[in-house]
Amino acid sequence: WHPEYRLRKGLILVALLVLLNVLTITSMLGINPFRSFWSSPDRMTGLYTLWHFFVYFLMLYSLRKEFNWQKYFKFLFGVSLIVALFVLVQKVAPGFFLSGEASRPGSFLGNPSMLAGYLIFNIFLGAWLGAISTGWQKWLFYLAAGYEAFAIFLGSTRGAMIGLALGALVFLVYKAYTPYKTYRSLKNSAAIILVALVIFAGIFMATRSAAIWQSIPGLDRLASISKTEGSINNRLIVWGLAVGSCKQSPIIGNGWENFKYTFDSRYDPKLFRSGFGETFWDRPHNVFLEYLAASGLLGLLAYLGVLAAAAYVI
Repeated sequence: WHPEYRLRKGLILVALLVLLNVLTITSMLGINPFRSFWSSPDRMTGLYTLWHFFVYFLMLYSLRKEFNWQKYFKFLFGVSLIVALFVLVQKVAPGFFLSGEASRPGSFLGNPSMLAGYLIFNIFLGAWLGAISTGWQKWLFYLAAGYEAFAIFLGSTRGAMIGLALGALVFLVYKAYTPYKTYRSLKNSAAIILVALVIFAGIFMATRSAAIWQSIPGLDRLASISKTEGSINNRLIVWGLAVGSCKQSPIIGNGWENFKYTFDSRYDPKLFRSGFGETFWDRPHNVFLEYLAASGLLGLLAYLGVLAAAAYVI
């Protein structure tokens, strides 16, 4: 009834529609469409969930002019800060609220990897809120974003720490080489921080076997990364299984959330060296291979299209 609220064509909107339709169609032709639609109780990321997220996106998109986005983002970041603060509670008193490893807390999510994935987005969101704020609020947002980065290191999820570092490097390179007419100090600060991080990374890689790194949360696990290390080696094996599964159905894959069938049918006994827990993988732990295995080349290209659309619009 109100034309101003009707959806307008947008690059991200089109890219998301293409991705969701590709996932839906390829899942209908996959191994287990029922599992693709509902997923499993411990994941809850089936097509049912994804389409609900998309409807939520449409709602926000149609109200984008009336919506108070800064207030919305501040609320989201505030929630993430509460989640991150509980990491310290778990470190001090592991059994206070939720049971789990004191060495790798997962806060309310109960899983350090999922916690890290959740916090990474909010770290950059907090940094952006700091950049557009003034006075004491600016530094409060910066401090909170820095603490959330520290919380990721307390959780010691190596992939997330590497991803966070690479994201920060890309951001700093952009800021260091972007011409500024009025914010020359920002450009210089970014260049100084960038050089300092590169030097620190070089020293760390050259001395990562030193005892000092073993006493620092997060860095101790980064120092242990190698192809022969159990967790890394197992991932490489499963990535190979994911790539191999695409040879059977390279165009449409095996269906969303159906990787466990691929894993079972191609199980590599070498994984059993790390214990019985390595007999169950329902994800390849690589988002690109996940889309490739689930929906073939169509799904991978559609997913890359969403990332490309977002980068272009930004």
